Order: sequence, then C-alpha cells, then structure tokens
Amino acid sequence: MTIRLTFFISCVLLISRATAQQFTFQAALTKSKENNPLLKAVVKNLELARFDVVTAGLRPNPNFNNQTLQQLDSKFFPANSAWSDNLNRQVWYQLTKPFQLDNLRGKKIDFAEAAYRVTEKSYHETERTILQAAANQWLGAWRAFVQFNAIGKTLKNIDSLNLINENRFKNQVITQSDLVRTKLLAEQYRLRYTESRQDYFNQLKQLRVLLGTSDSVSIAIDDPFVLPQLPDNLDSLYSLSRQQRADLQLIQATKALAASNIVLQKSKAIPQPELGMIWNPQNSVPYLGFFGTIQLPIWSRNQGEIGKSHVFQQQTEINYQRMELQLRTEVETAYKTFKIYQTNLQRYELLLRESDNVLGTVRYAYLRGATNLIDFLEAQRAWFDTRQNYFETLYNYRKSYIEMLYVTGTLSKM
Repeated sequence: MTIRLTFFISCVLLISRATAQQFTFQAALTKSKENNPLLKAVVKNLELARFDVVTAGLRPNPNFNNQTLQQLDSKFFPANSAWSDNLNRQVWYQLTKPFQLDNLRGKKIDFAEAAYRVTEKSYHETERTILQAAANQWLGAWRAFVQFNAIGKTLKNIDSLNLINENRFKNQVITQSDLVRTKLLAEQYRLRYTESRQDYFNQLKQLRVLLGTSDSVSIAIDDPFVLPQLPDNLDSLYSLSRQQRADLQLIQATKALAASNIVLQKSKAIPQPELGMIWNPQNSVPYLGFFGTIQLPIWSRNQGEIGKSHVFQQQTEINYQRMELQLRTEVETAYKTFKIYQTNLQRYELLLRESDNVLGTVRYAYLRGATNLIDFLEAQRAWFDTRQNYFETLYNYRKSYIEMLYVTGTLSKM
C-alpha cells in the first residue's frame, strides 16, 4: 500500500461519513431514547399495566338464571289443559349480583395503580441501561476512529519516509538494511491500519442497532462532548443519585406495591355475598322471592396469599437495603475513577506536545544525516505510543464521566 492508496482509503472513509447520518453524542442519546427497538417493546408494558387498572375498576356482572320444570304425565294435567299450558309448568327466574365488601373494588384499583407505577419505573430503569449502552457505544466508535486515524497518520509518515529513503539508497546515503527496516515497519502499520479501519466500521454497526435505524450512521468526531456538570463531592452525588436513580425509584414503588397487596389480600379473605330476586310462577301461581348466598370462611380464608404478601414485603425491604448499599458503592467507585483519569489526562496533554517536538527534531536530524534510523524509529514509536495512551486516557476519562452520569441517574435526563 502506497501513500496514494492510503490517501484513497481515507477519502472513501470521509465520503462514507458524509453520506451516512451523523450523530453527535447528545443526538445519539436522543435517537436511542426515541427509536431503540427494545424500548419500543418495553413501553408496551405501560399500556398493558394501564389496562390492568381498567380491569380492576370493573364491577362484577349480574347473574341471570332460569329453571323450567315441565309436567310430563298427562294424567296429572288439569282438566281441559294441554302440555304447553302454564298450568303444567313451573318457571324460575333469578337475577342476582355479587357485592364486594370492605371496598374490595377500590383496593383492587389501588393495587393495579401501584403495579402501573412499578411498570413505569421499570421502563425508566430499562431506558437508563439502554442509554448507558448507547453512550458507551458512541464513545467506543469515537475511540476506534481516533486509533484508526492515528495509525493512518503514522503510516503516512512512514510511507513518506520510505519514498525518501528509496532515493537516498539510490544515492548510497543509507544502507539497504535501513531501507528494509522502514519498509517492514510500514508493513506492520499497514496491517494495523486495515484492522483498525474494520474495527471502526464494526463499532458503527453496533451503534446503529442501539439507535434502532437501518441507515448508515457515523459519529461527529469534532463533537465538543459537553456534558452536564455534576457536583464535585461524594455527599452531593449520593443525594443526587437518591433523587434521580430509576432503579431506586423502582424499589420504592415495589415497596408501595407490596403494602397495597397486603391490604388487598386481607380484603379478599372477607366473603363476598351474592344477592338478588326470584320470580317463580308455579302452575300459573306467581311467587316472588329473594336470593342470597355467601361463602362460609371455615377452612379457606386466603391464608396462602396473605402469607405471600407479607413475604413479598419483607423481600422488597431487603432489596431496598441492598440497593442503598449498591448505590453508595457505585457512586464512590465512579467518582474516584473519574478523578484519576482527570488527573492523568492533564499529564498526557503535556506529554503529547513534547512527543510532537521530539519527533519533529529527530526526523529533521535523520533526514540530514545527523542521527541514525534507530533513533528516528524510536522517536516515531514513542510518538505513536504517546498518542495511543493519550487517546486511551481521554476515552477512559469520558467513559468514567458517562459512568458518573449513569450512577447518578443524570444520563436519562439529558
């Protein structure tokens, strides 16, 4: 691969980026929130839960019952009557309705609404997780690009040096060994260049899935990556997390659901009567009656469901305490990790400028014969490694800040 071919591949990449839909970091989060296929499916759970509230509010239907007894033996028929006469028939019409005591209907509604709130918080927690994945995937694509770009610049420099060294070898300024060494180094970077280019395309394809789009996507490399400011102390971060974390809100909603379930199951233990009226014409003689039935709570008093509701409440309380501990651990870990990368990034920015100066000086000296090839290759390697380490630290710095946004629940608010 020559300089011309390397340039051609770079142009193809630039054209593909221009024709693809480009996303800044913020735009990627917005697109993922609106179009992620998993979120589209999970949001349907809210509709299902809302219909559960509708079902809970429905009143029990009335029951209609008819019983007809027909006289079959004609010798018992009254005089001058046929089998179809009402004198030979007894009819029973019964209309009843179940009644829910102890405000059972209201408690069913309360439980269904509490379940809806749990579903709502569960959706927000799923959204928080997907946004974290989308944010890290966008950042992963950015990382792949800057690595690919750095390798491309290094390869371009070495290919340029190869052309110069070929002329210098013809003029017997350098040995064949020096020429071969630069060609071998160029070949190594050429292989890395191809691999890193494919990695960049793979990262974009994975980002496309999270954004829920079938179109080609690219990232805005020059995105300033401006993120919400967070408090710079642990206590404030703890407080912010408790206010905004969807998983903590989910546990709190589940605790409310457990309390509502205990009340509901106790009400279900109370027998629910069924009352109504009877119209009973017997052999043309009309009778009017009343109907009432109720289950006798001798053996079954809903003991199993009441017991389960108490265990469920205990379980949610344990989960809440676990979540409190997990929250504090996650916030502290994310904060301390971020501070380390913040400090290291400032140091690498100084090393980056120094490596530029060193490479420029050594290259100038080598082309004028003031130093040997080994010194130049070492300076080139140090320049490349410093850039790789700088961008890796910048990547980890940004990723750690995304983690802080995630653990404080701020990422979902962007």
